[in-house]
Formats: sequence, C-alpha cells, structure tokens
Amino acid sequence: MKRLFFCTSLVLALVSTVACEKKAEPIPFDPGPAVIPFDGDGHFSGGWGTETSPYLIMAAKDLLELRDLIDSEEYANFTNKYYEQLGDIDFGGGTIRTISTELNQEFKGHYDGGGFEIRNAVFSRGYDRVALFGGCEGATIKRLSFNNCSVTQAGRGAAFVAGWAKNTLIEDCHVSGGSIVSKKTAAGSIVGEGKGVTIRNCTSNAAVTGSNSTVYSGAGGIVGYLDEESSTISGCEFSGTISVNREASTTIEASRVGGIVGSCAAAVIENCHFKGRASCVGSLVGGIVGNAEAPADNPGVIRSCTVTDATLTSGGWGCVGVIARNYGSNVIGCSVSGTGIHAGGNNAAGIVGINKYNLKIEDCTVTTTTIEAAETKAGGIIAEMGSAGASYHAYVTDCQVTRSTVKSKYYTGGIAGFIQQGNVVNRCFVSSTNVTSTNGGEAGGVVGKTTTDGIVIANCMYWDGHVTGVTNSSGIGGIVGSFFNTGSPVDGSTTGSTIIVNCMANPETVSNIHATTDNDNIGGIAGCMAYTRMASCYCPADGAKFTSAGSDAQNKRGSLYGHLTFGGQITHCYSLDGFKAGYEAPAGTYAKKIAAVRGTQMSQTDATSNVVPIPDEGTSKDNMTAALNECARLYNASSPLYSVTADEWVKTDAYPYPVLKKSPLAK
Repeated sequence: MKRLFFCTSLVLALVSTVACEKKAEPIPFDPGPAVIPFDGDGHFSGGWGTETSPYLIMAAKDLLELRDLIDSEEYANFTNKYYEQLGDIDFGGGTIRTISTELNQEFKGHYDGGGFEIRNAVFSRGYDRVALFGGCEGATIKRLSFNNCSVTQAGRGAAFVAGWAKNTLIEDCHVSGGSIVSKKTAAGSIVGEGKGVTIRNCTSNAAVTGSNSTVYSGAGGIVGYLDEESSTISGCEFSGTISVNREASTTIEASRVGGIVGSCAAAVIENCHFKGRASCVGSLVGGIVGNAEAPADNPGVIRSCTVTDATLTSGGWGCVGVIARNYGSNVIGCSVSGTGIHAGGNNAAGIVGINKYNLKIEDCTVTTTTIEAAETKAGGIIAEMGSAGASYHAYVTDCQVTRSTVKSKYYTGGIAGFIQQGNVVNRCFVSSTNVTSTNGGEAGGVVGKTTTDGIVIANCMYWDGHVTGVTNSSGIGGIVGSFFNTGSPVDGSTTGSTIIVNCMANPETVSNIHATTDNDNIGGIAGCMAYTRMASCYCPADGAKFTSAGSDAQNKRGSLYGHLTFGGQITHCYSLDGFKAGYEAPAGTYAKKIAAVRGTQMSQTDATSNVVPIPDEGTSKDNMTAALNECARLYNASSPLYSVTADEWVKTDAYPYPVLKKSPLAK
C-alpha cells in the first residue's frame, strides 16, 4: 500500500512538473493536454467520423491535426466526415495556419461546434482564403463561436468561419470582438467569399477592415462577396464596424461596403439587422448591401431587414440605409431608423441609392434619420431611379418617411431625388420631414426632379415639413420640385405621359432662399412643369407658407404649381381660393381644368355651402372628399399609364383635410 501511494504521488508530481514546464515553453499556443481517446480510429480525441460517432474535437491539437490531414495526401479520407467540438479551445494569442489551404482540397465535412468557442486565435497566411476553414465546399458548419480572434495579412477571402465557401450551410455561428484585416477583397465576419451558400442565424460585433484593390469585390459585416450562384442570408445581425481604407497605389472607386453583405448577385437576404458603423474612402456603402448586380430576369430580394441607430459614411458616391447600388434586388418590408447617412459625393438615401430594371421597393419605412449627399441626389427612400430603357418599369410603392432630414445640393426629395424614364412612385407618404436643396433647387416633398417621359407619381402625400431650395431657374414643390419631360414627348404631342395624380401636399413652408432670384418657381404640388400632366391633386396650404428671399414679388408661385412652361395638361385639380394656381409662361400651351375653392370647403367645415364643383364637368359634390373621389374615378376611366389607378379619399376626425384611405393619417 505504501509503495502504491508513493508511486501515485510520484506520477502526480511529474505530471504537475511537466504541466508547469509546458506553460513556460515559448510556443505560439498551448495545443492542450494529451487526451486518451474514446473509442475511435486513432484520430483526434476519439470517434469514427460518422454522423452517429463524429470525430471529437477537444483541444487545439485536434484542430491542428484536422488542418494537417486536409492539406495532406490523406485528404480524400476526410472529405465527408463529421466532427463535434466538446469544449472551448483557447489558442492563447497564437498564430495558426487555416484548415484547407489548397484550392483542390476544400473542407467538405460537417463541423458541429457544440455551442463552444474558439478563443484568442490569430489566423494569418499572407495568401487568399484566410479563416478557420480556408475553403469549404458542400460543407456544414454550425454552433461555433469565436471570441477575441483575429485575421491578419489576408488576401482575397478573409473571415472567421470560411474564407471561401461553395454550396455550404453555416448556421448559429457567432463572433464576439476581434478583428479582420484584408489587404485585398472579400472580407466578412462569417464568410469572405461565397457561392451558393446558406448562412442562418449568425451574429458578429467584430471590426472588419479592407484595403481597396483595382477591382474591389466587397467588405461586409457577415459576408464580403457573394458570387453569381444564388445564396441565402437570413436571421443574421452585425453590430460592429466595417471600413475600407486606401492603399497608396490604388485609385479608390467602388468599395462596396455592406452592413450584412458587401456585394452580391441574385441573393436572398432576409430578417437581417445592422446597428453598427460602416465607412469607406471610396463609394457604395449600404446598411445591408453595398452593391447588388444580377440579370434583369433573375433578381434577388432583400426582405424584412432593419438598420437601427447606425452610422454610414462614404467618401465618394452612394451611401444608403439598405443598398447603395441596386442593379439586381427587390427590396421589400425593410426599415431604417435613428441612422446617420452621409455621402461624400452623389446619391444618399434611406433605402436604395440607385435602382434600375424591373425592380421593386415596397413597404419600406425610414424614421428619425438624417440623409445627406455632399453633391447631388438625395431621397428619403431612393436617391436615383435610373432608366434601363422604355421596357423597364421600376416601382417604389407603399413607403413612408417620417421625422427625418433629406439634403443635397439639388435633386432632393422626401421619397426620390431624381427619376428617369419608365419609373413609378405610388402610394408613398412623407411627414414631419425637411427636404432641402442647397444649390440649384429641385427640391420636392416627394420627388426632387423628373426627366424624360413615362413617369408616374400617384397617391402620394406630404405634410408637416419644410421644403427649401436655392434656385433661380428650377422648381421647389410640395410634391415635386422640377417636373420635366425634357425634349419632345415620345408621342410627339405637346404633352407627354408623365403625370402627378391623386396627390395632396400640406407643407409647413415651401421656400426659395436664393438671394436675388426673379424666378420663385414654388408650388403646392409642383414647382416647375414642362411637357407633363397633373390630375386630381390639391394643396390646402395658403400663400403665406410660400416664401422667397428674391425679387419675384410673388409672381411665380401658386397653390398647385409655381411655373408652367412649354406645354402640358392639368385636369380636375383644386387650388386654394385667394391663392392663385400659379404662373404660366406666355409661350405655354397647357390645357387646364382647375377649380378654386375656399379653405373651409377643403376642410369641409363651411356651415353654409360646402358644395365642391368638379372642374369643367358641370357637376358638383356635397363635400371635398366626394369631389376628389369623383376626380379619381374620372382618371381611372381614362386608361391610366401602367395601370396605376387613383386610390380612395376619406375624411377622418384626426386630420382637418381629406386624406388617402391607405395613408397613415387614415389609420
């Protein structure tokens, strides 16, 4: 018995001495104690690599063995195995090489992190694909967390989970602290570069930094770059920082920075959330996606994503709450709130920077957000609706902007800054939002400026905000600033098909603060119109709310329009009695059907006579609401452009004037 006790004590003393000596060794990290394997084939800490008996990962040495096997001639024997991590693994700040460094030897197994962490690891390679798993194909990685890890000296494809992944599922992976620094492209917390991947329920608050190269593919909070094969990102959240810096030899152009994804093709991104900071010295910063490009017949979708209390800044053009350049995604049910958005160049917006093709922005909201472009084109929802040809019609529908600020030099709107051919803004509402153009005018409560033909602005309202511009030639309006169809209309007549229909504006003020202007061009609905149409619109704001710092002596300002030029048509609209409809240039050839009504008729409070005429129809209605609905009916019977019809008006107890039934004021 004494001998047994002595032997046991001696063994324990030796183990203790070895452990102490081991900790003092100058190695990058402690690979962990030798673990007697459970039943297994001799690899890792036990297991057989099957789904029912996975290989057991219990210490750093097991991950190093996996790395060596994947990069060795035994690779084929480990391509479709199962691995399960049984505890936290701490690398103690040591630098390690990634698993799968060869292009043709990607990790193709199934790794279950068991909800445990990898801590204090430094992944560094000096080449592409730097992460725990350098390359993955057909893999599954789940329930794995990273705490205070870092990626350094990375080329293309830098992340914590996978530098490059194809047809791979990654779910329930989380990053706490740490940083990723990429010297090239495709940097993200979870995946650097993906192709046909599915990423679900992942979170990160890391710092992601990229350095621009000649062609930059993207830096994102979750994923840097998604290739052309469709990928799905859902239920993910990023609350850290993302930035792209300048390399001395590089001219910065499109940096493509996104709170969730830097750049993507036809991806589905849904129920994702960003509440961090994103910036770049170049262009294209988005709270969800920096850049999306996909074929017109195969768009992706960004759905039910939120950006909250974030800060977004670009040194160049394109800084936006959801997606900066959108050539490939429908955006549905997204919201931005409490966020600061600043573009050093053009195109700042709450939801989308620039849009084209047959794409939709639908049911999106922007609240308590500041949107500012140092140059031109700013919009509460979209900065620029570009034209991809007469056969394409992009839609912004059922969107709201409230208690926000929208500002640029010119082309500034509460919903859209600038609209080109074939685009539609329908059923959008702006309230308690100030819209300002600082140099050149073109400011509108809903749209800053339109150009070319085939544009519809329908069923929109603006109220309780200030629209301000600085111009001697352009327009400033409660709905649209400059409402132009430039050149000759496409049908060869004096009036094009571009139209404002079924809209109401009740601004606090519409102001032109140009010091010496002799062209106020300020109107309740449109500031300046050319070759365009207006139908079924009204503005109850009186003349005292339309102000100018210039010398126009109230010449070019009005209840409906400030200045009509060339030709056009205004039908079934109502101006406020005592405040003229507006000014018409001597050479103008506008056909007009306008009725002037008293403010008490508009508010339906006249106790003696509230009968409202239908302009040039020889009929009248008992009140303003009924009259507006008759005007809407007449418009709907006239084969509306793109089948966009006029909605119903209602009278509520909460607001003094008729409002659209689908507006927030009718709720």
